Amino acid sequence: MLRCCWRPILQLGRPSHARRNLVQGRGTLTSLAKLHAFLSPANLTSAEPVTYAPKDLCKLYLDVKALPPRSQGHPLTLHELQELIVLFGSLSIPSPQPKTTYIHTIAPSLPSAPFRTYWHLVLELWDQYVLRDNRRARSGTVEYWVMRAHLAYMEAEPNSSDEHASHAVSRYTYIRNSPDPHVHLPYFSIMLEHHRSALSRTVKQLCRYLSQNPAPDRRVVELVWALALGRYGALPPAAEGHIFSMISTRLTRLSGSLSLSQTTYQNPVTVGQLCEAFIGAIFGVSQPSLPTDIADRATCEVQGAFDASVSISSRRKHLMLLALYASAKSLGNNEIPAHPKDEEDESRCVLWCTSLPLAILERIPTEAVPSNAVRQLWQMWKGAGLLLPPAIHITTVSSFLRLATKTRDLPLVNACRNHCITLAIWSEEQSDVQSIGMFVDYALALVATRASVSWAQVFSVLPESDALRKQVAETLIGCLLPHHVDSVRDLHEFLQQEGIELPAASVLRFQLEMAKHADTTGVAIQGLAQLSPEHQQSVLHTILRTLRRQHQTRMESSLALQLGTALISSFDVPNFTPEEPSLLHALLVLAASQQGPRAVKLVRIQRDRNLSSLSMRYMLRMMRVLTRYHPSAAISLLDVIEHLPPVDRIEFRRKLVLRLAQRGAHALARRIYDSGDSVGGREALARLDGFRVNVRWRRSRAAVRAVLRIVAARRSHWKEAVGTLCRLGALGAASVVARRAANVGMDLEARTWMGNTILNAALHMWPSEQNDELYRHLQARSARLAHTVGFVGDRVTMNIMLKAILHRNSLMTGPHIRELFDHVVRSGYPAADRWRRENNVPFGSKPSRVVGSETLDSVQPSSAIVFERHVRPLYRSFIKALHLRGDHFGARTIIGILDDEQHDVLARRREQR
Repeated sequence: MLRCCWRPILQLGRPSHARRNLVQGRGTLTSLAKLHAFLSPANLTSAEPVTYAPKDLCKLYLDVKALPPRSQGHPLTLHELQELIVLFGSLSIPSPQPKTTYIHTIAPSLPSAPFRTYWHLVLELWDQYVLRDNRRARSGTVEYWVMRAHLAYMEAEPNSSDEHASHAVSRYTYIRNSPDPHVHLPYFSIMLEHHRSALSRTVKQLCRYLSQNPAPDRRVVELVWALALGRYGALPPAAEGHIFSMISTRLTRLSGSLSLSQTTYQNPVTVGQLCEAFIGAIFGVSQPSLPTDIADRATCEVQGAFDASVSISSRRKHLMLLALYASAKSLGNNEIPAHPKDEEDESRCVLWCTSLPLAILERIPTEAVPSNAVRQLWQMWKGAGLLLPPAIHITTVSSFLRLATKTRDLPLVNACRNHCITLAIWSEEQSDVQSIGMFVDYALALVATRASVSWAQVFSVLPESDALRKQVAETLIGCLLPHHVDSVRDLHEFLQQEGIELPAASVLRFQLEMAKHADTTGVAIQGLAQLSPEHQQSVLHTILRTLRRQHQTRMESSLALQLGTALISSFDVPNFTPEEPSLLHALLVLAASQQGPRAVKLVRIQRDRNLSSLSMRYMLRMMRVLTRYHPSAAISLLDVIEHLPPVDRIEFRRKLVLRLAQRGAHALARRIYDSGDSVGGREALARLDGFRVNVRWRRSRAAVRAVLRIVAARRSHWKEAVGTLCRLGALGAASVVARRAANVGMDLEARTWMGNTILNAALHMWPSEQNDELYRHLQARSARLAHTVGFVGDRVTMNIMLKAILHRNSLMTGPHIRELFDHVVRSGYPAADRWRRENNVPFGSKPSRVVGSETLDSVQPSSAIVFERHVRPLYRSFIKALHLRGDHFGARTIIGILDDEQHDVLARRREQR
């Protein structure tokens, strides 16, 4: 007993390296000890086991394998060999691993590492296991992983697959009664693919599994479809007999316990569901829940199609049709099945031979559907005259209508309707879900096959029943949305004209879809009054998001009125919380759509709800919009900005005054200016001009002296002072202010702006009877400004000079103006290609020295051309000059060029957004 429990480290007759195998280094465990500890039952069942990475675990085993021979035999026990076989097999399956009991419980807990396979270790450990004790009963888990290892070698080494196939068959025979599909699926799929020399034996094993299992896995059933379609080669007669025998066995023994039929149903039955019922009657997989009469008829059809009295060729064709439907997700032209012909056995399987091809044809793309095949199926179905439940007739006719929609076959659509009238299933009494689906398919087919058909014509063919038409319309809206928005809008208008009311859910879905598109937002706004408060809030949220997403800036005044009214009423609901960015953008749209007072009211409501949302930047933006479209409403914003800091309020008031003055609301600007306390330099200068920023208004010398006094006192606002003096007509005083500004160090851009302002005032103040002297006068004034102020001309200066040239009535005739415009286009101004003629210019003039060309040549080449500042003012001057000379054709040509350029500029800006 003592000798069994203890053995000295050093024994006589044993080599001295035994100690080195036990201890490596200083106090570290050997690889054998680590492997013993890892594979112990206590560690494998522990909540926090000791784990190794797969690479380290493989290294531990290889270290143990390299140990010298021992008198006690292999260093690992049979239990440890089993654990290693299962563990290395589990690690050879890539992620995600299947949920099966054959996966080792500790495999998911191992540290992640790059994937690699260990099938060679599985077979090596299996050899050691068999060598140790071949008489002991083996575990089914071990047999499974050994089978998987041989199957893996069959895939990797096709040349040596026969040897591995024999071992795989032996291992599978041991575990073939397992209910786990992961045992059978890899075996059958690999054996059928890589060991076709034993195809009959594999098919026999497959049929045995399917005959014994009441509910086989769908993936295993798909192997039967692959065999029927010849994916693994031609089936021998024996293999074909095994398949037919298996189907007969399942139909007689197992199908009765898998019936899932029901008496009532809510959704229409389709041909696809009928075909699924055929498959479910055989294999019990994905059997749909159908009415009792249809399910019973499907079972009878399957039994009749595979009855032993039916010929082998007919059963082969029936299996082919079923396999084509079950396996093919998308079929091409060459894979479309033809229905059997000229066989006595097909007379009792017309439903089978019609439903399966119909379901297959519905799966393939629209352009690949052959109209001749559809018509042949219709002739066979109509000529059979079967006595079937009405639901099956309706289901089949609906499928033909859908195929007629794909093939644009109007005669087939009319034939389907006449057939239904003959069978008395096209009447007001047919108002169940199945019949409604048929009427909807007919309406869609009629719209698709007839050119320019209206919804009134479509509904006139349907049975005259308001309830039925209401249900058809509701289903049509669900089918057409969200892809056919225009058709749904026309349908909604027709229903409103006919007085057909839709359920609230359908109306809500329609309004939500209309609110998602910029061109149909108006329809959604008009329908807000028809919705309940809850549904109205949902549609409002979508409308606000669409307005902001589409960058919409304006809408019709009537639509804006309805939207504003709906928003005001929705704010009374406590739980109405729209997205702030979308809401604020919608308020800007209201302000720009002649609904300024409502926009201000909503801004005030939003301020009371959330002060932080109304920033100074947003209030300035709202002010700019209101002063443009509704100046009187802009004054109300002064009461809304009370939450802003005092500095921001003063700045807002100043900018509001100037903005109103620029827009021509002089009385409003003066009233705000007089009611305020603080006075700034710009407001004081604008006050001297009567707040008429854009209108020249001659004043007395006192006003000029007041301007000079303000500038001298503040030594700022030079540009505003020059502009005020020019509007007052005091060009000499404006030149003095410009010279003073240049002396204090104004930049070049400011000096150029002031010089252009003085030249533009001189252009408009010049008497019309002295137009011939205007150009020389402007040239002299420009030279003085360049000397005293440091004025440098730009493209605005060029526009002023060209306007002065165009004023010379005696010199600038129509042909001269055309030549000058061609010279402008040659210098870089835009003109679309479709307007260019000879010499690549609009009027086809040759390059020559024309009056005003020196002005174009004097402009700096680096000056950028801006459409609003340079192109549009200059082209309008040319248009006016040509009209005054009677050259209306030339004027219309420049108008077309200007319109095209404006359209291109707006398009580019939309793309940049």
